[in-house]
This record gives sequence, C-alpha cells and structure tokens, in this order.
Amino acid sequence: MIKIAVCDDDDKMILELKNKISGYMNETSYKAGIYAFSCAEDLLKSDILFDIVFLDIQMGGMTGMEAAKRIRQSGSECFLIFVTVLKEYVYDAFSVEASDYLLKPINSLSKPAAAKAKHRNF
Repeated sequence: MIKIAVCDDDDKMILELKNKISGYMNETSYKAGIYAFSCAEDLLKSDILFDIVFLDIQMGGMTGMEAAKRIRQSGSECFLIFVTVLKEYVYDAFSVEASDYLLKPINSLSKPAAAKAKHRNF
C-alpha cells in the first residue's frame, strides 16, 4: 500500500487533494492510505514513513519548505510535491529534490509525479 500524506492548513484543500488522489489511485488500481495533517509540525511528528508527501508551502507555524528540508534531513526519499499559490518558491523546491510543484487551484494531479510514484516498489 502506498502511504500518502497531505499537509495543508486549509481543510477544503485537504479534502480536494484527498479526493483527487483517491480518484487517481482507483484509476490505476493502486491501494493507498491517505493521511491528512493541518500543520507541518504534526506531519513531522508522525511515525509513518510516507511514500508521497503533498505539502502546502505557506502555513501557520512551520512552512512546508522547512518541513521538506527536515524530511530530507531525516533520510527520507519520499516523493515531495508542493501544492501552493506561491510561484516564487518554485526554484527553492529543487533544494529539497521535490518531484513536482503544483499551483492552486488544482485542476488535476500531475501525471509525471504520479507516474514516477507508480514505478517505486510499494
């Protein structure tokens, strides 16, 4: 089972992402556990080793970019996908080896990021 985290301080965006991820996983016949977090601090406290992490950048408290740095410092090789309204951080995403950078509103999930995730041994 693919373990996916969605971290955003907007409950509506969490629900939207969970629905899009679930739809995509159903289309591809992959089983996924989707875990929601409303702040980066709670995500980092989790004992779950996620395969894919969707992160908002601008949140109250710790930013998604700082959380991504800490995820990488922990040795995680998960796919990091930023979901944000902030275009100006796109180049910073390279420093944490993000798989994708999606701008809100989300029309559909990025097929390249999802395709990369499918080829991992889950």
